[in-house]
Amino acid sequence: MAGNRLPSILCAGADAQLLATRVSLLQSLGAPVLSAINLTEAIQRLSEQRFQLMILCHSLQQAEAAALCNAASEQNPPIFILQVAKCFGRQDDRAHIVCDALVDADPVSLTQCVREILRRVTANS
Repeated sequence: MAGNRLPSILCAGADAQLLATRVSLLQSLGAPVLSAINLTEAIQRLSEQRFQLMILCHSLQQAEAAALCNAASEQNPPIFILQVAKCFGRQDDRAHIVCDALVDADPVSLTQCVREILRRVTANS
């Protein structure tokens, strides 16, 4: 990554309104953000562009989230995967999905977590 350019983010979810709100929040951090409303669109975006961070919304079906985790881990280098949890701290049926980090769905927690990830990704590039 050249200069101080922030990493690009792919935000995937099944709830259009929630996805639009989350994308707007993430864009306020200054990073380029693209969204995908379903598995097919997310896989297509992954094949067309290099992302440094993929955020998976709790609105995705479990199988969709798992498929996106697999696709992201096959990228070279692998994409950092952040799973947004609806009920953070409570047992979730997504516990077996392999991601790099889990964050609560509230905007403050999400923003803080993404800022830290972007700092790490930028420092390691």
